[in-house]
Amino acid sequence: IGKTEAFLAKAGLENAGIVVDALHMVRTGGAPADIAGTKAGMIRYAQICDGPRTIAPELEQDEGLLQRRIPGEGEFPLTGFAKALPKDITVGVEVPLKDLRDAGMGPMERAKRAVEASRRILAGT
Repeated sequence: IGKTEAFLAKAGLENAGIVVDALHMVRTGGAPADIAGTKAGMIRYAQICDGPRTIAPELEQDEGLLQRRIPGEGEFPLTGFAKALPKDITVGVEVPLKDLRDAGMGPMERAKRAVEASRRILAGT
C-alpha cells in the first residue's frame, strides 16, 4: 500500500484512491498494519474474502477467480483487516464459490451466506 500511496501522491490526482483486497493483501505479504498506516482518505473501497494462509502458486489464479472463501471460513487476518479500514468506505464481498455453485447451491443462498458472514466480521470492528 505504501508504494501505491506514494505513486498517487506523486501523480497529484485528487480523485485517485486505493482499493484494498484481503486476498491480494495476504498473497503479497501485506498486513492490516499496512492499511492502518495509510493517509486518511486514500483508501476508498475494500473487498473482503477469506482463504488459506498459504497456497501453491499454481492454484492462485483459480483461487482469485473462482474459489475465494466466505469470510470467517479461512485463515486471513480479517478481524484486523476490518478494524484497519476507514469507517466510511464501501466494502464489497468477493467470494465466487464455484465449488458450491457446482454442488447445486443457488446464487441467492451463496450470496446470503457470504453477506451474513461478512457482516459478522465487520461488526467485530
